[in-house]
Amino acid sequence: MSNNLSLPGTQPEGPDKKPRTGLLSSYRQQQQNQAQQPSSAEAVPEIPYSPVPQEPTRPASAQGMPSQRLTGSLPPRLPSKPVSNGWVQPSQPLQDAQAPGNVQPPVRPVPQQSQPGWMTNAVNFVRQVSGKMRAIRPAQSDGNGSPEHTQWKRSRAVRHSIQKKRRLRWSQKHPKAARVVGWTALGLMVVLVIGVSIGGVLGFQYYQEQSSRIDGLANKNIQQNTRIYDRNNNLIAEVYDKDSANTGRRIPVSYNDVPKVLVDAQIAIEDASFWENAGIDPTGIMRAFLQNSGGGSTLTQQVIKNLSGDDRISYDRKLTEAVLAISLTQKYPKWKILEMYFNVAGYGAQNLGVESAAQNYFHLQPVCDEKTFKCTPAISRLEYNEQGKKDPLLGLARASLLAGLPQNPVYFDPTVSKKNKERALERQEQVLQRMIETKVTVDGLGVVTPELKEKAHELTKKMTFTPYKAVKKAPHFVDWIQGQMEQILGNGDVQLGHRLFLTGGFNIRTTIDLSLQEFVENAVKRHLYEPDYQPLKNITVTASDYYNLHSAAVVVLNAKTGEILAMNGSPDYYSQDERAGGQYNAAAAGGRQIGSTVKPLIYSTTFMMGWYPAVVLPDFETFFPNGAPAGTPAPKTPDDQSMYHPKDYNDTYNGRAASGGTKDSTIRVATANSFNVPAVKSLAYVGVDNFTKVANQLGLNPRKQDQNLTMALGAFTASPLQMAGAYQALANGGERIPPTGILEVWDNYGHQLYKYDVAKVKKTRVFSPEVSYLMTSVLTDEKARAFEFLNAHTLSFWDWDQECSNQEWYGLPRCAHDVAAKTGTTDEFKDNWTVGYTPNIVTSVWAGNANNEPMANGPTGITGAGPIWHSVMEYASGRPCKEISEGSIKCPSKPFDPKKAGLTQPSVFEKPANVVNSCEFAASDGLNRNGGETNCDYVIKGTEPQTTGVVPPKVLPGKDNKGNNGNNGNNGNGGNNGNNGNNGNQSPTTPPTMPTFPIPSLPAWPPFDKKQ
Repeated sequence: MSNNLSLPGTQPEGPDKKPRTGLLSSYRQQQQNQAQQPSSAEAVPEIPYSPVPQEPTRPASAQGMPSQRLTGSLPPRLPSKPVSNGWVQPSQPLQDAQAPGNVQPPVRPVPQQSQPGWMTNAVNFVRQVSGKMRAIRPAQSDGNGSPEHTQWKRSRAVRHSIQKKRRLRWSQKHPKAARVVGWTALGLMVVLVIGVSIGGVLGFQYYQEQSSRIDGLANKNIQQNTRIYDRNNNLIAEVYDKDSANTGRRIPVSYNDVPKVLVDAQIAIEDASFWENAGIDPTGIMRAFLQNSGGGSTLTQQVIKNLSGDDRISYDRKLTEAVLAISLTQKYPKWKILEMYFNVAGYGAQNLGVESAAQNYFHLQPVCDEKTFKCTPAISRLEYNEQGKKDPLLGLARASLLAGLPQNPVYFDPTVSKKNKERALERQEQVLQRMIETKVTVDGLGVVTPELKEKAHELTKKMTFTPYKAVKKAPHFVDWIQGQMEQILGNGDVQLGHRLFLTGGFNIRTTIDLSLQEFVENAVKRHLYEPDYQPLKNITVTASDYYNLHSAAVVVLNAKTGEILAMNGSPDYYSQDERAGGQYNAAAAGGRQIGSTVKPLIYSTTFMMGWYPAVVLPDFETFFPNGAPAGTPAPKTPDDQSMYHPKDYNDTYNGRAASGGTKDSTIRVATANSFNVPAVKSLAYVGVDNFTKVANQLGLNPRKQDQNLTMALGAFTASPLQMAGAYQALANGGERIPPTGILEVWDNYGHQLYKYDVAKVKKTRVFSPEVSYLMTSVLTDEKARAFEFLNAHTLSFWDWDQECSNQEWYGLPRCAHDVAAKTGTTDEFKDNWTVGYTPNIVTSVWAGNANNEPMANGPTGITGAGPIWHSVMEYASGRPCKEISEGSIKCPSKPFDPKKAGLTQPSVFEKPANVVNSCEFAASDGLNRNGGETNCDYVIKGTEPQTTGVVPPKVLPGKDNKGNNGNNGNNGNGGNNGNNGNNGNQSPTTPPTMPTFPIPSLPAWPPFDKKQ
């Protein structure tokens, strides 16, 4: 399948494909199939007159479950590309079409002998009533209807002769008057003939004009619910148009899905002559004309009214409706018209069609195929109880209640109020009474009797009706999916896309796993609103109280496919606290400054250009040009912005402190401990423009005004979804796959409109597997970050692995479960991040306040977002819920299965063959050893340093920088404000000379595709 979503109106592909359009989609195919078989509906004789209405015949329903009973009842569908407009236009007149499967419309019984003609009946009637045909003997039942010849009588002839003479004498006495009367009579006759002729022509023309509308009405889009599922087919949301006129919940069903008892009940109360009439009831229409009121409509007329949306009470509407009803009856068989009725009639305040009503009032659920989303509707289970056994009395009770609702759906909706339920019960009694009068037979009960009426009515009284409650789980993700679908469907037109999404009847299988999603939501609430131990401060506090931390957003991706496995935009979707964010989706919308989480991306870019983790980047006071020309002296006052000189998180420089005072920091140490000066040096080496291209390829989009050296400290914005997408490239060996939330899209008729195929997705090779592994080895190094994080193991699975947890923190070996991670914090403690990955998953967590209010008491990534990230990562990696965070997080109703979610990679990262470990790196500068101390680290084979460095001085200038009390950023993002980041008293210091590195020529950068 293609990764392109087929939009409504898309033409089928290939010469053999035929369009498919909604509720009538199977109808054309049925006619084609039946055209090859002898019709069973030929030569149906007329039924004799009878004062008792004939009961429509319908085959007895099978006693099995609905899904079994209906198997094979519909003609097989031809594969086609759908148009999804709700109906289909048949290819030829359909008067002789058969009902689907074995379900036949009622057939008139064949007479056993010749019946009296119409003249015979007329003669006998007049003779009996008026007595004026005494001379004529009673007509014989010989079938010819001719009276016997009578004898001549003198009195009759005399009377005729006298009348003739009188007329002659009058005309002779009044010749002019006679002529006037004659010509007047002739004129009236002529006018009458002309009037009748013109009226006939105009009437026929009007009929033709109105009949042409039938195709448009039959092919009209009918609104249908859109349903959203998780990857395991659990329903997470059902949406429909709640605001427009004449809209509501609708799920289409076929005629065969509707139980016989409901068909009989609906016909009994709405249109007892449905199977025999021509689409109209002349008596009802005449009553409506005389009273200028509603009512009197047949089921066919009601179908026209619901399709046209015209419910005015007027003469012209009734006339038009009648003409269209006749035309609809001529074009479609009765069973198809009844199917239309059950899909368009109102059955409640928000229920359009009988299927949504069955789900709402009786809590029945469809049974759907997990692969095609083709369902056995809930209405087919109308006669079945909770144990799955057929209960005819229950079916009669439910059917009689439903059949009464279309007369006034809102007035009779039993879920609206107690008074409404009473009205619905009164209406149900009317339905049951009509079923008695029309002698309706119910399978398993027989003819409906007053006793059955009372039992069904009493059974309905005991039912509890509750208002429809919309399903909406993972609400932030559902909103995001809706936005994605609206963009696709509208093709730039937001309003069109919104309308099509709400009314298009899509079944969307998404990428999230509901069990993992539930755990993520529970973990966020647990770590924000319940006490947590803080190892760095050795205290137990509640983050929302102690840190003034009230919101968090989480995104979990499949590292190999980009599929979104979980998304949570705030702690509580329905919260009114502006700090929590409520419905604002902080996981995907807008963006927050990303802090030090950008540093691994910068260092990875240096690895592309020949650097490696053992390169030495001393962390001491360094001045960077800020637009000043070469040779500009170091600033002498804090207000001098000619140079940019960032500091570390602790408002100073760490020098050789991370190595016990013996060695300068390498990229490995600088990354693990989030030093700022080495990061800015790296960005200066790479070049702002070059890194901006890499950031774009990773899905990040820094604004033009943010593209400067402060990018090294995360002074630009991104969402957790974007950050997860960027780190996904590192987890996937350097190849980025754009995050996706949709696996498949189906319509309500089993047609697949879209399928996600990761093999066909456009991927971007950002880093090589070797470069990705170098950075992964840094981010998994628990020893390297010991200087900053001490014995806090939030960024590892140290507590999960027994071998690791039994070791002292400073002697930690490699654990059985690899995990790479980086934290970040921004100015004034407004944003707090932890982003990391395993070979299987990527998780990005932001914590802070949705209203941008600063946090209190100096939280870091490891104390704010870190605990949430740690719990989610362990659960997504397969650790049992009860073992995580000492079992304090509420576990999902169904456990998460990583393999079912496609997480099948090993638990440790595989080292590429071209990555080797070398101990030939000089500790002074990371170049080839020169006889002094050395460092051991990974390097890509063939890129080992060939140049020998110089012996460094024993003490570097500005090592401790005790005289620097300035405030150049209060956290790991010092310098986020660019030129305005240097505030405080700064002792003038001559900037030291940076070590000399072999700088290779810049590689050719691939063109940036802004669509990625």
